[in-house]
Formats: sequence, structure tokens, C-alpha cells
Amino acid sequence: MTGVFDSGVGGLCALRELLRLYPEEDYVYLADTAHLPYGERTRGEVLRYTAEALCFFASLGVERVLLACGTASVSALEFCQKSFPFPVHGIAEHAAYATANATKSLHIGVIATQRATESGIYTQLISSFCPASRVTAFACPSLVALAEAGADKETVFQALKRELAPFEREKIDTLLLGCTHFSLLQDGFAAALPSVTLVDGAVTGAYGFAATFLPSPKKKKGSLRLFATENPRAFEAQASRILGKRVRAEKAL
Repeated sequence: MTGVFDSGVGGLCALRELLRLYPEEDYVYLADTAHLPYGERTRGEVLRYTAEALCFFASLGVERVLLACGTASVSALEFCQKSFPFPVHGIAEHAAYATANATKSLHIGVIATQRATESGIYTQLISSFCPASRVTAFACPSLVALAEAGADKETVFQALKRELAPFEREKIDTLLLGCTHFSLLQDGFAAALPSVTLVDGAVTGAYGFAATFLPSPKKKKGSLRLFATENPRAFEAQASRILGKRVRAEKAL
């Protein structure tokens, strides 16, 4: 059984990819909606909330966990790997590797939460894979709220044109979406930066996790349980839209 964790709906993009790659697996998704957005939390808070989530997964018999949250991946991954008996994987390393391999001009942009940007980990990882690269990273916390709210295309496009102006000036050729919430706004990013290659941290993280941890298919239809720490009905509606099918969400923790 595989656990997938995020502060809200962003990690559903990684779950959606895992369901496509390994539909035979049993999945449990937990959204810590009571404490989102993580990008505005202290590192100590992110550590505590992520550890509580993994304890919840352990109580359900989960065998491996994907932190499908950029902030949790850069703030809590090492601690969780040392503290829990099952494998814990983040999205940051695979996302950085894919970004380093996608650039041609070697000028890369990273957009993430405040906490992830301040950590500098995405920049460090990309530089380790591509030492000659020049990385411009900045936070855009307002976009998380747009993703959570399921904002309409025009609202998203206008917000992105405003927020992405620094990247247009920097002439980047590749942009890493380092927060999985931003995966839900990918059409808007493509419209606002039509000449830039987008790297989806949720999808690359899911691929890396599947290749590393998921077992061979069991030739059966897997199960799916969704949990939210607050307001599961609202989360349920968003999850049904993102996953493209009617799903139920339960209250957790």
C-alpha cells in the first residue's frame, strides 16, 4: 500500500500519474487541509505536520510514502527517512534532475513556495546536476490559493502574467514548477510563457517514485482512499474534478 501526502490538492496531480502508471496498487492520499499552505509555515511546523501524517499512514499499514509536496520534500524528507521504518520519497530530486536535462540555454527558472525557495535546495540540486546552469528562483504563494480554489482560466492567466514578469526579463528557457499545486495551473503557465519548457514537479516526482519503490503489478484493480484533516467535503469535490472521477474523502487525524 502506497501513501501520498500533500497539504492540499496539489499532490493529487502526482497521485493521478501514479494511478495511470500503476492502477493495480492500493493508494491512500492524505491532504493536510487544516494547515495549508505549508509554504508560509516554519520549518518546525512543516516537520511536525509531515511526521503526524506519516504516523497516520503507519496506522493504516502503508508500506511506502511519496511526499507529493514541494515544501515537505525540501523541509522534512531527511527527518522522515530517518524516523520511519518504511521508504519515504520526495519530489525535489527527480524534478531538479529533469529540469537540468531539459534546459538548452542553461538559464533555468524555479517557482515554488516561500519555504522551498528560501531553503535553496532546488537551486542546489539543479546545480549539482548541471554545474554550468544559472538558476533564478522565486516564491509565488498567491498561486497556491488559486489552485486550491479551482480558479477560472482568465483569473489564473492574469495572475500568472503579473507574477511571472521576472522570468520574462531573465530570459529563462526552462521553468520548474516546484510546488505540486502549480501543476494544476500548467495551462496558464504555458500561455503566459509560451517559449519556455515547463517541468512538472508532480509528474517527475511520481515517475521517480514509481521507478524506485512500486512493486510489480499484481494483476488486480487497486483501491483508493482519500483523507483530509479539515473540510473533507470541499476537498472531495476538488479531488473528483482533478482525478476525473467521483471519489469520496474521509476526515483524518
